[in-house]
Amino acid sequence: MNTRNKAREDAVIDGGFLPGTVPEYLSNLELWGTLTNTHYAISRSRFLEVSKHGLTPQKAQILYVIQTNDGAVLQNKVSSITMRRQHSVSDLVNRMVREGLIAKKRLPNDRKYLLTITKKGKIKHDKLTRQSIEMIFSVLTTRDRQVMASILKKLLDESSAYLGFKDKSLLLSANEGDITSNFVLWGLLARTDFALSRSRFHEIAAANLTLEKAKILHIINAHQGSIPQNRISEITMRRQHSVSDLVNRMVKEGLIIKTKRAEDRIYVIKMSKKGKERYYQLSKNNLDIIFSVLTQEERRDLHTVLNKLLDKSRSLLGLDYTVPF
Repeated sequence: MNTRNKAREDAVIDGGFLPGTVPEYLSNLELWGTLTNTHYAISRSRFLEVSKHGLTPQKAQILYVIQTNDGAVLQNKVSSITMRRQHSVSDLVNRMVREGLIAKKRLPNDRKYLLTITKKGKIKHDKLTRQSIEMIFSVLTTRDRQVMASILKKLLDESSAYLGFKDKSLLLSANEGDITSNFVLWGLLARTDFALSRSRFHEIAAANLTLEKAKILHIINAHQGSIPQNRISEITMRRQHSVSDLVNRMVKEGLIIKTKRAEDRIYVIKMSKKGKERYYQLSKNNLDIIFSVLTQEERRDLHTVLNKLLDKSRSLLGLDYTVPF
């Protein structure tokens, strides 16, 4: 890794950038990290909202896709719109059928499945509020929304092409409305992050790692090779027990070393020799290719807008601002 890139990647985790400031240089890894953390922070607020109605964000998304496609949609089109694998969508659809939220029938001519929303599903969908999305996206100006929509569309097109999604028209429903509206823009952010993460997954899997494990190794590396475990929870916005489970699995795999400080009994995490070898095997070629479609001005604009959303969503969750991965 070149020295300039490493300095920027270290700075983004060490708290070098304050809300509202834009660094002179932006690495692709930093941009993707900011985007994926912004999506995660907003998703946590959205989860709290939809769970009140007995739904998950994934089920709410399926209901929304059916509704915005005139109440009926082919199951394979849902896979294209959400960019999820067929078997993953099929499992989710079957659960929703059992719960009475949607109906599924096979078309006689081409044997494809048609999904429709049931009365129960429509009642659930219509009761869903968008308060969390409206509150978070309220920090954006009209120009922010226009810029964000344009940039995310470019990234989504490029990453979907990389993943082999040929029909880009399926990625955004014609019935969703104004692409710069808060809820549609949120959907565009979610799909872009999902596509980028799918692209990144292939590179990380080549080093026999998962996205979550690679992220832990990167955070450790960016903190000069050592970090308190509770600090990882603050940076990733994940619950302590979730981080603890992941850390313990990585200890068992020999990727990291976990020790307890005598003075305050806080666990400190370090990379092992094996972990360092895996970390430095990681490639960022896919990210470099996808983000190459953006101009320097677009990169800076995206970073600014995302940090506005991240700051607002963290404040709604009761979290102090922490610069993302």
